[in-house]
Amino acid sequence: MIEGFDDISTPKILEVIAVENYECHGDERIIETVDPNPPVVNPEATVIIGETFVKPLQTAVFRIDNINAPGTWEVQLESDNKDVEDVLEWKTYGDTIEVKWTAMVSGSYVLSFGDATKTVVVESLF
Repeated sequence: MIEGFDDISTPKILEVIAVENYECHGDERIIETVDPNPPVVNPEATVIIGETFVKPLQTAVFRIDNINAPGTWEVQLESDNKDVEDVLEWKTYGDTIEVKWTAMVSGSYVLSFGDATKTVVVESLF
């Protein structure tokens, strides 16, 4: 399954995630069947373009691919143990948003614009 690709940061590289679901009964492995007709992604759906992995204290810029898409930018933390304002600063400019992770710890946040969402992972400084 191809979860998404980012043609800006790493040209011609796709992020692919493979998931295998199975159960073990003794030495026998039972593999679950996979739906041969996976859901089709709407090619006209709005996509958030920008880095998937960022470093703390650096400003990351994200934009939507369809400037006529309805919606507003929203930012949420993946975990509930911090307030979003304590670790993030952001500014919106119509179809673009600049986000800066201000904490010295790693974490993640979710950007959304209308129906489009993107999870951004903040890596360690080291």
